[in-house]
Amino acid sequence: MDFVLAKVILASAAFLLGVLNLLVMLEMMQKIRLFGLPYQTLSVWHRRQGDVIALLFFVTAAMCVKFFVLEGRPDWGSLRVAGHMLFAPLALLLIAGKLLIVNLKALARGYRYIDYIGASLFASLVVVFGTSALWYLYKWLTIARPRF
Repeated sequence: MDFVLAKVILASAAFLLGVLNLLVMLEMMQKIRLFGLPYQTLSVWHRRQGDVIALLFFVTAAMCVKFFVLEGRPDWGSLRVAGHMLFAPLALLLIAGKLLIVNLKALARGYRYIDYIGASLFASLVVVFGTSALWYLYKWLTIARPRF
């Protein structure tokens, strides 16, 4: 399997799980009624799925840095690459911050900001996904024109 395709699949899976996690959180906040599960079940689901998303994004980030930055020649003049290079580290920082606030009692006061961190994280992930995996999928469909 092509290295870039593997990265696109991992990033796409993580992004789709992120959208699902947003829906779970909206149900926990009683903004929507979609799953019909109790709050405690949704909370465990949100947390465990968030761990999987974090793992997928950190693996994808490591692949990206190794393949495109260390071994490749990024197009530093491209706005797409610039946007990706700005928002990807921000997303990883927000993921790490959210994980620290949720798991360390010393940072429990950060819970008052957790909704803002989560919203900023989702917005960052939309930009990161749009400037990487979605762009590659678009190029694949428009240039390679696969036959189904």
